[in-house]
Amino acid sequence: MYDRPDSLFAGTSSYDFSRSAIQKALTELRQFDENTILSFSKEDLIDKILASNQVFVPTLQPDDTTIEEREIAQEVNSYTYDVFLDRGHGRHTIQRHIVTFHVPFSGDAHIFNIAPSQRSIPGPSAKIVGQELLIALTTNGRTPEQLKSDYEKILTSINVHLNRLRHELQNIPQQIQPPASQYIEQRKPELLTSKSLVASLGFPMKRRPDAQPTYRTPDIRRKLTPLNLPASPPFKPEPTLEEAEYTHILNVMENMTKVMELSPQTFYGMGEEDIRQHFLVQLRHL
Repeated sequence: MYDRPDSLFAGTSSYDFSRSAIQKALTELRQFDENTILSFSKEDLIDKILASNQVFVPTLQPDDTTIEEREIAQEVNSYTYDVFLDRGHGRHTIQRHIVTFHVPFSGDAHIFNIAPSQRSIPGPSAKIVGQELLIALTTNGRTPEQLKSDYEKILTSINVHLNRLRHELQNIPQQIQPPASQYIEQRKPELLTSKSLVASLGFPMKRRPDAQPTYRTPDIRRKLTPLNLPASPPFKPEPTLEEAEYTHILNVMENMTKVMELSPQTFYGMGEEDIRQHFLVQLRHL
């Protein structure tokens, strides 16, 4: 039996889809670890969220449409009286010839299940298979012109619904940005304050296996060994550092400077003592 394809655009509303997409993006943002939050600027973090939550409304490619044909047996109701069998009504089987138009499209196939604020009921009928829409029409009693006209009407209806969705979903990025920006602006200072508090306790930090370069402790705890340089009397030898240790200290300070450059809004308004404290957080891990 031939089954009529389900109607398109008959699922969740575009309003509910938008709310769900925004919530999904914010949940993803909250799952970023502290090193990601501190290592990237607010703008870069928002761009990462928007990139992974883009909405790709499908675009039909009718110029690449192909067709196939087949014959099927279909049971239909009978409303006439059969004088030979002396019975009426019931069901009987007929043969139908079907032409199926394969219309390729780009974009997210799930969008075909979203209902725009205005839509036809029922929506245009088609089957979604991969990146193709399958539009099936019976040829019985129809001319080629009629078949082509019916196909183009369905195609037009699909495009009307897609254009409405394209308009109604285009503001999702703008709706994600304000709450995402607010969260980042609140989260960065919290993390920096926590790190400063821990550093002020005066205990060495234990290195975590998943720590990132910006805030990680060294693979081994460095022991700074003073070297007594030879000196002639009456001068007293003064301690100094090995060149490798000195270079490492400069690298640590340079990394912290890059963090400040990437997140200027986090350090804006801090006094000299506060900024110095953030450098000491890193240097105390040597």
